[in-house]
Amino acid sequence: MAQALGIRFFDKAGVVLARAAAAQSLKQIYSVDCAARLPALDETEILVACDIRNKLLGPRGASFIYGPQKEASDAGVLMLERNLRHFAKIVRRELDINILTLPGGGAGGGLAAGLVAFAGEQLHVGVELIAGLIGLSQHLRGADLVITGEARIDSQTWFGKTPVGVARVAQHLAVPVVSIGGSLTHDARTVFGHGIDVLESATVREMSLASAIAGSRKNLRDAGERIGRWLVLGKKLGSK
Repeated sequence: MAQALGIRFFDKAGVVLARAAAAQSLKQIYSVDCAARLPALDETEILVACDIRNKLLGPRGASFIYGPQKEASDAGVLMLERNLRHFAKIVRRELDINILTLPGGGAGGGLAAGLVAFAGEQLHVGVELIAGLIGLSQHLRGADLVITGEARIDSQTWFGKTPVGVARVAQHLAVPVVSIGGSLTHDARTVFGHGIDVLESATVREMSLASAIAGSRKNLRDAGERIGRWLVLGKKLGSK
């Protein structure tokens, strides 16, 4: 991304990295030249929306949390962490910008931190940004129930992802929230402390992604029916 915006990276011998800098080549970077940075960036407002608050490095950083999700091996994760740490030190030395402490800097494999370093932008919690743009709180006033969701609900969901962001707005207005996940993990219950009242899965058995997509309309309709039946049952219990 930085190279596409005109940033040039040099190795210790002063040779420019001609190829696109990737995870394995980050360790080769020794200096940074921003002289050819795209001038339009100075006249453009860029809002960086992050759906996570993970920092660039550490146990909950880009490498350790998202590396395995992208099929990185244990050795690969450690390599990514070392190279990102090296890269962050170069950015701090060359640009006097600390990208290590940014909440959300680990989003997109560190792309969010790169946007701050090379495009001069600030990071925003994605759901809060969108909620403000569309006036979500105004839409939820007077609602009886909010139904939200995402592909997979797990312990990462409350790190700034959409369902919890929506739930927090609803919670402020005392509106209960049901969240539907394409799947639920064993640690999904951690979202209960962040405004979500009930979880429902769109799938009721293990299946391939292709099967889940092919049957998504029916799966969601069935999940909606189950939620509706729980609401009816609750109403019956409340009338006793």
